[in-house]
Amino acid sequence: MASTSVSDDRLVYTTFNDIFKGQDAYMRKRKSVQRLVEQHRKRAGVAQLINKYGLGPLVDKVRCLLTEGIFESTLCAKKKFPELFEVSSAQSAERAASEAAAAAQQAQTLEEAAEEALEYDVGSCGGDSGIDNESPVESPVSKPPKREVPAPTPARPENPTTAIQVPSLFPMYLPFATGHRILVRTQLILETACFRFASETIPEVCAQRSWDCPEATELNVIVWQLLKQKASLHKLQAAATATAAAGGAAPQGLMMLANSMVRLRHATVHRGRLTAKVLEKLLVDAEALAARLNDKEATAALARTRRGVQENVVEMENNKSMLETSLRRTLDDIAAQRAELDRLEKAAVVDVLRADAEYQGFIGMHLEQSLEQGDGEMSDVGDGEDDGPGQSEGSASGSGDGNVDELRGGCETEGGDEWFEDAQEIDPGVCLVFEIPGVGT
Repeated sequence: MASTSVSDDRLVYTTFNDIFKGQDAYMRKRKSVQRLVEQHRKRAGVAQLINKYGLGPLVDKVRCLLTEGIFESTLCAKKKFPELFEVSSAQSAERAASEAAAAAQQAQTLEEAAEEALEYDVGSCGGDSGIDNESPVESPVSKPPKREVPAPTPARPENPTTAIQVPSLFPMYLPFATGHRILVRTQLILETACFRFASETIPEVCAQRSWDCPEATELNVIVWQLLKQKASLHKLQAAATATAAAGGAAPQGLMMLANSMVRLRHATVHRGRLTAKVLEKLLVDAEALAARLNDKEATAALARTRRGVQENVVEMENNKSMLETSLRRTLDDIAAQRAELDRLEKAAVVDVLRADAEYQGFIGMHLEQSLEQGDGEMSDVGDGEDDGPGQSEGSASGSGDGNVDELRGGCETEGGDEWFEDAQEIDPGVCLVFEIPGVGT
């Protein structure tokens, strides 16, 4: 029977969160849930859970989490499993640094790609100047010096025992095609809103530039024309004043919005790859500009896009946090297993050395015993030599002289002299042993 502990719920969630996503997160029927689980049963994590709990109990556990809506949103999962989404202060600082470095690098890249476009003729259109003398804020005409962009700081592992460094999943990016479509749509909405506003406030500029439709305009050019002409500028400023008087949030400066729209246009035209946070900021500024233009239709459309991007960016950020947390825990477990294997390895080496030393001692003891036995046998042999030939009773050199005479007499046979001569040649001492006079003396 499946366990109902929180740790098991968390393990089931981390195993199936990338399976029950999208429309599958709203599954409730047991057959549908079981079919999807069986489709992924060859995955390592799914296979381990099936082996541990069985298919039936596991399906019931997944259905329980589906009923709670855990798979529908990381915000719901974060409430149930907050430890999965914990982010340390060091991680937050590293993420912010990586986002800032990436944003600066992207801005520099767009400036270089759009260097010629930034030199468009702002003053080519006649009319009274609205903000010509205002230059405290950087304008598209100004060219800031190129800056060295620091590389983002890679995330460091929280636990020094972790065998490898935990890779950072930040900064966040949307798929390029998706991000580009959002930029194109946003630019089109803004160009339409700016054209409508310009047609009402500065029709002479539209006529001079042959702006007879939104498609004939360029976002960066028309925005700066709206700020350059007094008629349009005053209306924009009045809209900001009305918003502040109504108790709304303090509106952003027109120059800041204009610079943001220039970046949006260049990113769209030059296919700049923006981080999700930078894209989100551009959408916020686009919505603010549409509100300043008092274009409710454009404001509503941009607000929908902005909310959709923000919600999905939050989901992506939470998912990345969960993945990093899961990876750290997995690496910590692997590091602990590696440490245990290292301990076993060292213990095995120590055991082999100990066994080898013991066997060497055994061999030495065995040889010592063999040597002692050999010394004893040699001692016995030495004691027997004292009673050897020529020393025992009745020997040729003993007191039994009769035996010598018998030997001498026995040698006095035919050819006896030759025998003694031959013996003398072999060993002269034989004459001495038998005390033969005149021989060998």
